[in-house]
Amino acid sequence: MNRRIFLNRLLGRGSTIIFGALFAPNFSHAFPLRKELRSLPAFLDTLLPKYETSPSASEIGVDLRLIQHANDIQNYPRLLELGCQWLDTRAKFNGAKSFWQASQTLRDQIVSQAEAEKSDSVPVLFFERIRSDAFNLFYSDSRSWTFLGISAAPQPIGYLDHSNPPRIKA
Repeated sequence: MNRRIFLNRLLGRGSTIIFGALFAPNFSHAFPLRKELRSLPAFLDTLLPKYETSPSASEIGVDLRLIQHANDIQNYPRLLELGCQWLDTRAKFNGAKSFWQASQTLRDQIVSQAEAEKSDSVPVLFFERIRSDAFNLFYSDSRSWTFLGISAAPQPIGYLDHSNPPRIKA
C-alpha cells in the first residue's frame, strides 16, 4: 500500500468517527463506524449494563474492540451485521424505530428472544458469540474490576486469600 492510499483511508475513517460522534443521538461516546452496527452498543449495554460502580460495555469501548476483533475472523463481521439487522427488525416489529432507540424493557425482551431462537439460527449464533467475546473483552479491562471488588488481574499469582470468605466492602 502506498502512502497516498494509506493517508486517504486514515483521513476518511477519522472524519467518519468525528461526524458519527457529533450526530449520533445515543451512544455517541462509542458509535460504531458503520450504520449497520448502530445497535451493537445498545445490545452490549443490555448484556453488560452500567451499575453504580461499573461502567457499561460501550463506556469502556467493548463495541469498538469487538468490531476490531471481528475484522480478523472470517464471517464474523457479517454475523455482526446480520445480528444487528435482526435486532432492528424485531424492534420495528414491536413499534420502536430501531433496537438502539428502543426502551430498555423492549431491548431486554428482544435479547431474550434471540437467546431462545433455534440453536442454529443467526440470532442464537449472534447472541452466544457476541456475549462470549463481549464478556471476555469487558472483564479483561481493569475499569470493570471495581464492581467485582478486585484491584488486580488474577494471573499470574492468583488470589492468595481464595480460601477466606468474601470480604464485604463498607
